[in-house]
Amino acid sequence: TNFAPPPETTQPTVRPFVPSNPPVLRNADQYQQPTSLGSQLYPVAADPTYPAPPGAGSFAPVPSQMGAAPGPRMPQVVAPAPAPRGFMPVTNTSVQRPGMGPMQPPSTTQSAPVQPAATPAAPPPTVQTADTSNVPAHQKPVITTLTRLFNETSQALGGARANPVKKREIEDNSKKIGALFAKLNSGDISKNASDKLIQLCQALDNNDFGTALQIQVLLTTSEWDECNFWLATLKRMIKTRQNVR
Repeated sequence: TNFAPPPETTQPTVRPFVPSNPPVLRNADQYQQPTSLGSQLYPVAADPTYPAPPGAGSFAPVPSQMGAAPGPRMPQVVAPAPAPRGFMPVTNTSVQRPGMGPMQPPSTTQSAPVQPAATPAAPPPTVQTADTSNVPAHQKPVITTLTRLFNETSQALGGARANPVKKREIEDNSKKIGALFAKLNSGDISKNASDKLIQLCQALDNNDFGTALQIQVLLTTSEWDECNFWLATLKRMIKTRQNVR
């Protein structure tokens, strides 16, 4: 038997592999890459005209799911702000700024109003310091007689060499009789008291101490409210002078 040869099969033509460039995406500037934290911290100006690098592979940029139409941008990632701190008062006042001198607190003595110095009270009049320039003429003998009585009494008590007790008595006599002189100088004495006082001094000028003490008793009973501040002292001086004889 004769065998017929098998029919010949046509082999496909093998073409050589030629790599092709990836298709260029149209309107690439409409697509925006997601914003990252690094792009916010270190922004770099992008040039939209810079072409896509060739030969980047077979993977083309994946378009955003928002579509080709321009829409709202992706939300930017904002770096977390530092937590607010509470107010901390500055207590150190010694910090100095450059070029500035040390801060000095305002002086309180300059702003405080100056208080006028209190006028010291005038010392009470005494036999030596009382003003008698305005004493009426008919009362002038009273000033002369009582001044002599004070000097004689002070000498009887020891004068400048008197002991402390006697010295205090001399000072008290001077103040009380000085107050009487001030009353006579200002006219602050009644006529009845003035008349009796003139009679008392006339008795002293005559060394009639008994009569002087009787007039002193009359002044005590009738003019005590007016003359009590000097009557007791005058009685003591008359008795002291009476004992000197």
